[in-house]
Amino acid sequence: MRESYKSDTRKKQTAARQAVREKVLGELIAARPLGIQLRVGRLQSKLVEDGSGDYLDAVICALQAHWGWLRADSNFGLPADLDPLEGWIVSA
Repeated sequence: MRESYKSDTRKKQTAARQAVREKVLGELIAARPLGIQLRVGRLQSKLVEDGSGDYLDAVICALQAHWGWLRADSNFGLPADLDPLEGWIVSA
C-alpha cells in the first residue's frame, strides 16, 4: 500500500488516513503480506484510532522482527551479499 496512514500533525490525521490504517490492519490480521497472522483483540481500536500511527508502526516492526527471526538460520531473510554498511529492513 502506498497511501499514507499517519501524521504527527493533528490536522492531517484524517478519516481517509484512518481508513488506510483499518485496511493495513485488516491485511495483517489476514496474515498478509508476511504470512504471520496478527491477533490484536481489544487493541484493534487503539491501532486504528492512533492518528500518529506509532502503535501500528510498532506492530509492523514486531511482525517484521518475527519474520526475520523465523529465518535466523538463513541470514534473517536478508541477501547473502548485502552491504554491511547499509541499513536493511527485514522483510523488505
